[in-house]
Amino acid sequence: MKKEKLMKIQERLVFLLIFLFLLPIGVIAQQKMITGQVVDEQGEAVIGASVMVKGAKTGTITDLDGNFSVQGKAGQTLSISYVGYTPLDVKITKLQNNRFVLKENTEVLDEVVVVGMDTQKRNTITAAVSVVKGDDIVNRPITDLTSALQGNVAGLNFASDAMGGAKGGELGTDIKFNIRGVGSINGGEPYVLVDGIEQSMQNVNPADVASISVLKDASAAAIYGARAAYGVVLVTTKSGNSEKAKVSYSGTVGFSSPIRTPQMMNSLEFAYYNNALYDAGASASGINRISDSVIEKIKGFMQNPYSEEFPGIDVSSNGEDWASAYYAQYGNTDWFKYYYKDKSIRHSHNLSVQGGSQKINYYIGMGYVYQEGFLDHVKDDLSKYNLNTKLQAKPTDWLRFNLNNNITLQMIKRPMPNQSIIYNKIGSHRPSQVTHLPIDSKYNIPSWNETLFMQNSNYENNRLSDALSVSATATLMKGWDVTAEMKIRFDVENNNMILYENPQYETPLGTLKPGDATGRRQGFSYPNIDWKLMKFGSYARGSLFNYYLSPNVSSMYIQQWGKHSFKAMAGFQMEMKEDSNEYMYKDGMMSNDIFSFANASGNVIAGEDRTHWATMGAYLKLNWNYDNIYFFEFSGRYDGSSRFAKGNRWGFFPFILCWL
Repeated sequence: MKKEKLMKIQERLVFLLIFLFLLPIGVIAQQKMITGQVVDEQGEAVIGASVMVKGAKTGTITDLDGNFSVQGKAGQTLSISYVGYTPLDVKITKLQNNRFVLKENTEVLDEVVVVGMDTQKRNTITAAVSVVKGDDIVNRPITDLTSALQGNVAGLNFASDAMGGAKGGELGTDIKFNIRGVGSINGGEPYVLVDGIEQSMQNVNPADVASISVLKDASAAAIYGARAAYGVVLVTTKSGNSEKAKVSYSGTVGFSSPIRTPQMMNSLEFAYYNNALYDAGASASGINRISDSVIEKIKGFMQNPYSEEFPGIDVSSNGEDWASAYYAQYGNTDWFKYYYKDKSIRHSHNLSVQGGSQKINYYIGMGYVYQEGFLDHVKDDLSKYNLNTKLQAKPTDWLRFNLNNNITLQMIKRPMPNQSIIYNKIGSHRPSQVTHLPIDSKYNIPSWNETLFMQNSNYENNRLSDALSVSATATLMKGWDVTAEMKIRFDVENNNMILYENPQYETPLGTLKPGDATGRRQGFSYPNIDWKLMKFGSYARGSLFNYYLSPNVSSMYIQQWGKHSFKAMAGFQMEMKEDSNEYMYKDGMMSNDIFSFANASGNVIAGEDRTHWATMGAYLKLNWNYDNIYFFEFSGRYDGSSRFAKGNRWGFFPFILCWL
């Protein structure tokens, strides 16, 4: 009986396995091929259209005849899409001889796109241009405009870490990026224009942006000259409208977290690793063996950290100081987690007012951003204020005026100008070293902990940028406009760095000892001054002033003859920029109450720098198309730059394209 019962169970298991094995075959057998053709409203085949089965992972693209074949079954829905056409969702009623018609998306084709010193309808653009609309930005939790391009524009390469030339996510620094790869041994960054004025994208409030156009090919240099050799980014901010005043507010609150933080060994793993190196003969390079007794203390500390029994560090043999050698300590510290926060808060607030009438309209945008840095235990934050004003007036039918003004105030507070050295120093810390000494004192931070020095250092950077453009446009006859424009930008920066008196820690005897006997510390230095020349108990202050001026005169003529469309633009532009900066340092501060050069009696270091450059160029652009089918475009610029030697300052940058 038992054998018969067992055999029946085995038979059932065999049948179950066979059923489970055959089930996928049955499911696959139900899947058949859906075939058909995708055409436009004129019956022409649409090549390369995407055909996806909704709710499934299967899909394909149409061939040269618009035909497709995709796995599916009747009753499922196909999603068909192609650039410039309205997406189509259709339920399948038959498997063969399907014919689907895509209709042109006139809103997309008629969309006006900002290109080189001009605007064009999307369906007449022949150059490589990518566009990001304001609606694609407004809902993204970003605090700088460059981040809005990430994931929205193909062909851009970003470097937000120190290896890529950036500052490793440091507050207030530009995110470096290039278009279609590095174009020079010097890097090659794109030419960024905000409402026609060259400036940093850090100065722009994302909430004020109407669109961003990225010009990727040689046509950019043909209009903007040599400065556009690596592409152009055109940022257009919002304008007013002929409606009643409208007030809008938006705000975001979020958190930032460091990514790809290295995982440190714990102290026990480090002790075994250290001793393995020692046994392999690494003692000649300064490796010391960690004793078995210290390893036992490490185990105790890991169970009961910073307790009275296991404080992580003992008094030295002479009782005058701490046994600070790494092989004598028995703490357990993940220094990356100690120095850096798990998350830091950020919030932004934006208020805008816009409106106007037929004669005048306006837009005023105000923004505030607060962002904490990742460094813990010290002051590390950024505050930024933006005021963007746009005024457009049309007193007569033939004359109009434009005024754009963007003001940005950025304030940064942190221990030092460049904090990347901290990340490097963490690599030299051992897990067995403790973060604080076993004493109840404000001087309980040991000398190997960089927090001791960062809490005695303060760097502040305040930068004010103002970009102003004023223009007048006269319509001399129908289709013919002449524009005169003046662009001005200035940047004013003030910064100072205070190194308080030499940081100290307390010994077991209650006496104070300097954290660094030299009175100096690598990384704690003002820009342009070697850290070996700077001491704690010092004051450094500097300023910067940049001035940019660019007059521009241009003329544009637009005409339509039947199905022929013609546009011509010519202009002249000049640029002039002067940069100046100065700094001064003095040590030997007589007290920590007042930090000024008059209150110091030590060494003085001072310096300044001034630079100047100018460009000048004339440009021409011609566009012709027939029925939006056949296109011809020519653009060119004769450009000169003071940065080159005499005899080599001028060059011609042409671009020509025919699309038949």
